[in-house]
Amino acid sequence: MMDQATNAVAQAATAVDTSLKSPKDATTRRAAKCRHTMNKTAAAATTTTASTAQGFIDQAKAYVRDKKYQPALDSLQKLTSFKLTDAQQNMVND
Repeated sequence: MMDQATNAVAQAATAVDTSLKSPKDATTRRAAKCRHTMNKTAAAATTTTASTAQGFIDQAKAYVRDKKYQPALDSLQKLTSFKLTDAQQNMVND
């Protein structure tokens, strides 16, 4: 167990030493990691936005079924700030 810990520390020290010797490579790796994190964050935000927009669409459909047209219109008006998917746009158009 102690040997594994010692090896892990040695590997970490080697990695730090390597990154210090080649700052360009280290910077490239950090930039790639940042880019990956930004892509994940953007994807999560897009999913959340799509879910929120879908919620407004579903709410408007329920109001129309109940013949509550003004609340349905109000729900649809909230969609103006969203970028809808093609399927969502078709649903709103219909």
